[in-house]
Amino acid sequence: MKRTLSILLSLVILLAGGGGLYLLHERWSDPVITASSSSLGSINPEAETEEQTPELKDLIRTHQQLVVSIQTIGDQGEGIGSGFLYNELGDIVTNAHVLAGARQVSVRMSDTSTYPGTIIGMDIEKDIAIVRVEELVGTAPLEVDAETRADIGDEVLAFGSPLGFENTVTTGIISGLDRDLQIEQTKYVGVYQISAPITQGNSGGPLVMQSTGKVIGINSAAANSGTIGFSIPYHQVVHMLENWSANPDPTVAEIPIAPPEGPPGGNYDEDQDLTQPPPPSPEEPEQPENPYSEEDLIRDSEYIVRYFYDSVDAGDYATAYNLLGGGWQSRTSYEEFVAGYERTLGVYILELELHPRENGSGVQVSLLIEAREDEDGEEVYNSYSIVYHVDVENGVVRIIAGTGEKM
Repeated sequence: MKRTLSILLSLVILLAGGGGLYLLHERWSDPVITASSSSLGSINPEAETEEQTPELKDLIRTHQQLVVSIQTIGDQGEGIGSGFLYNELGDIVTNAHVLAGARQVSVRMSDTSTYPGTIIGMDIEKDIAIVRVEELVGTAPLEVDAETRADIGDEVLAFGSPLGFENTVTTGIISGLDRDLQIEQTKYVGVYQISAPITQGNSGGPLVMQSTGKVIGINSAAANSGTIGFSIPYHQVVHMLENWSANPDPTVAEIPIAPPEGPPGGNYDEDQDLTQPPPPSPEEPEQPENPYSEEDLIRDSEYIVRYFYDSVDAGDYATAYNLLGGGWQSRTSYEEFVAGYERTLGVYILELELHPRENGSGVQVSLLIEAREDEDGEEVYNSYSIVYHVDVENGVVRIIAGTGEKM
């Protein structure tokens, strides 16, 4: 009898333990129930389903297409900076010091399309400005966040065109809050200090919260030593930006603005605070009929081909197709183009060489790529040798033609 009772008790304990493990397993494996990042140990399934953390690679790709390079020409020479599309009116947010003294503003997109811009609002003291581009009216902008106040340790992404390298992104954290700085006419009050490296050309680019993918700041300055940058919180300037968009003032660009002295790039010097755009040149450069020099075209040819394969690798065939020339597109429909990559799982550039074409204009780009492909359900790697003709078409760099063979 005692033996039977002992066995029954053991079975009850085992069943209870197994049931407990099952319940714990179900709880741990439930994809909805997660710990809130703002309160250790609290559970907020509703917030998690509403605000899913974006995949970093996808977030970077989508944002890069709406981050622009801003090029200016004025009495003091040429300047360069960054900006981002923030509404469907075609308005680009940037820093005022990027536009200092500009008489001509050009906005260059990620696919090298370049459009004229008009300054419709600018505040030198707060170092914020808006450029309107009519050709971008109706284009979906980046999401902005006027509510969030970032905290120390929040992971962020800084987008821009540092040193002329377009489509650049750096990662870091909010490393300081409420920093106050003054440079010439500009007073930075309560700005974010960030560890994401930024440098000349980054000015005006967006600071993005990695957890939401939304813009929370405008990158404005960097330290000369170490990885310290400063970004204007978006919530500080949202009302100013909205007012300019609703009441544009194209005459604001006619106000003479002398660029501050100092080394190029919007850097923060521990002795001299922040400095701004490139130093003035004696004369305004003449604009050639063809804005592309051979050196520029070679540089952009590499950029556009790498951008093409980055898009293919990400499955963004619409962007890749739009980088082809009109003649290629007229011979190959979008559906046919996509069908050509139906077995492609990923691509990687192994080698790339660029040479001016001997028999005609443009650049010859020779590539060796490795493609990860699906062959009857089996994943295999194949190498291809490809030669592209890249040239300027309707003012933008496009892949005009190409040939390739499997190695």
